[in-house]
Amino acid sequence: MTDFNIDIFFKIFAKENYKTFVKQIPQLAHSDVLFYYAIAKGYGFNKIRLDECKNFLKKFNFDPEGTQFLVEATQKEWFRNINRKISYIPILQTHDHYSDWQMKSEFGILYSKLSNYSFLIHSSYDTNYFSNNFPQVIKKFKNQKNIQIKNFKKEIFKFLLKENTYYNKVKLNEDCNWNIKELIALFKKLSNHKKKLYMRDIKYEDRAPYQYYCTFLIFRNRTMMNDIEEPHYSRATINITPEGKVINYRKL
Repeated sequence: MTDFNIDIFFKIFAKENYKTFVKQIPQLAHSDVLFYYAIAKGYGFNKIRLDECKNFLKKFNFDPEGTQFLVEATQKEWFRNINRKISYIPILQTHDHYSDWQMKSEFGILYSKLSNYSFLIHSSYDTNYFSNNFPQVIKKFKNQKNIQIKNFKKEIFKFLLKENTYYNKVKLNEDCNWNIKELIALFKKLSNHKKKLYMRDIKYEDRAPYQYYCTFLIFRNRTMMNDIEEPHYSRATINITPEGKVINYRKL
C-alpha cells in the first residue's frame, strides 16, 4: 500500500505556494478541487492535468466527485482510512431532513503531529440536490498551540450567519464549553427561515410535523459526535420553536 504523505497534503490544503499551483491549474480556486488535488499529492501524484489526477485517485478508491463523503462514514473515519496519524475533532453539526431528503453539514478541527498546520474545516452533503462538498478551510492555524476555542467558535458563527440555511437539529461537542446564551441568540436569529416556512405551511394538512420547524440543540461527547447516525429529537437539550420560544428540556 502506498504511504500517504501528511505533510504534503496539509501544505497543499493550507495553500502553500498557492499562486504557483493556481497558475498551472486555475480550477484549484474551487475548494473541492483543491481538496482532492491535495489528497492526490499526498498519495504521490506528480502531474498537472486534473483528468489524470481523478484517474490516479480512483486507484485508492477515492471518488473525486465526493458522492460518498459524509454519507457512508464520519469524517474521522474517512481521514483515518487515509492515514491513521491524521486526527479530526468534530465541533458542530447541522442536520435537516424530511421524508427521504436529508442535509448535513459539519465543522471540525483537522490536525496531525506530522504537520505544523491545523485547520477548522467545513463540509456538507444534500440528498435533495445530490450534492456533496469536500472539506473547505474556514481558518488555518500555523501552530496547533494557536487553536483557541473562542477563535473557531467565532468563525463557525460567522459562517452560519453567512450561509443562513435550513436545519432543524444542531449537534454540538459538549467538550467545547459553549456559551448557552450566545447559542440561543445565534440560533433564534438563524431560525427565521423555519418560522417563515412554518407560517407558509401551517394552512396545509399535509405539512411536515411540527418538530421539523423547530431548531433542536443537542449536546454530545466527542465519541457520540462521531456517530454516523442522525441525532434524535428526544436527545435535545434546547428547543427553539418557530414562534421563537426557547424550551430547556434538562438542566445544563
